[in-house]
Amino acid sequence: MLEDGRWDALRAALGTRREALVRLAGLIHSCPELGGQEVKAAGWLVEFLAGEGFSVHRTVAGMDTAFRADWSRDGPKPAVIFLAEYDALPELGHACGHNLIAAAAAGAGAVLRQVMNEAGLTGTITVLGTPAEETAGGKIDLLKAGVFADGDAALMMHPATASSVGGKSLALIPVRFTFRGRAAHAAASPQDGINALEAVIQTFNGVNALRQHLPEDVRVHGIVTRGGLAPNVVPDLAEAYFYVRAATMAGARVVLRRLTGCARAGALRPGHPSEWRKKRPSVKSCPILPWNAAWKHSWPGRGWNAGPLAACGHPPTSATSPMLSRPPPSPWLLRPRELPCTARSSPKRRPHRGVSGPPWMAP
Repeated sequence: MLEDGRWDALRAALGTRREALVRLAGLIHSCPELGGQEVKAAGWLVEFLAGEGFSVHRTVAGMDTAFRADWSRDGPKPAVIFLAEYDALPELGHACGHNLIAAAAAGAGAVLRQVMNEAGLTGTITVLGTPAEETAGGKIDLLKAGVFADGDAALMMHPATASSVGGKSLALIPVRFTFRGRAAHAAASPQDGINALEAVIQTFNGVNALRQHLPEDVRVHGIVTRGGLAPNVVPDLAEAYFYVRAATMAGARVVLRRLTGCARAGALRPGHPSEWRKKRPSVKSCPILPWNAAWKHSWPGRGWNAGPLAACGHPPTSATSPMLSRPPPSPWLLRPRELPCTARSSPKRRPHRGVSGPPWMAP
């Protein structure tokens, strides 16, 4: 556990960077980029970390928007990795708060580097940029490339409405179903058409009927990605995109087989050929329980109150506790439209004028 002097040093180091980190988070928020396209976000994070004394490397594990920033003092061990996510959702932007995850990871690395350097502590800090969390799962590519091999622990945070230690993580399998029919004029000759959208609707009906027989730890949710071009044309092509989640990958595969059965049943109507593509699954993570216990032990008296520890992948419902009172959010987070952004033009996002140097250091 850190003694009081080290906690004070951490607070002081964070205090000198608070404004820059809040602005960095707001800057990323104002310019949402989809998975694999996070060029600006990765660039801003790399620039910030380079200015903090890290050795930075772009394009990791074959991903152009992945990065790693390393700093070491007197030896490679212990080695801690802070994970940064920074991709956004289509249309919704940073609804999952990945801009906060990115700024928190960069800030944690910078603050810890200063404290370790001043205290003469040995070890290695890595801030790892992990793109495409919402889509392809960039951490899987990084894991396969051996990027985590030398780390002793990988840590990250995720914003929420309550504070907790540990957290829930489910295995995930994405799957896309495509149905093909025959186009026809819906008013003049509907008898000549085969409605591919009807197969999608029947698939969703089958999934809804299936839900009452699924275990509590299973989640199945989907959207219609293609459903036709005009109401007066019988759709000849329709698609549905689903996520299958479960506590284990084996459980997710069982549910996937049942979901596929629903899609096949929807396609049984005459003339409804179908195909389906399973995308790369995401393996569930397991919290490091001793580290969680250490965090929980250190929180009382530091302004936080942690609930019961979460078991691996199955936190109790009481694992969260309300946050204690905090200062109000920065206006930069409340008004992202006022931040500089050249990634896209919109009447609601006007550029900030007169900024010199790194944008997060602007007044």
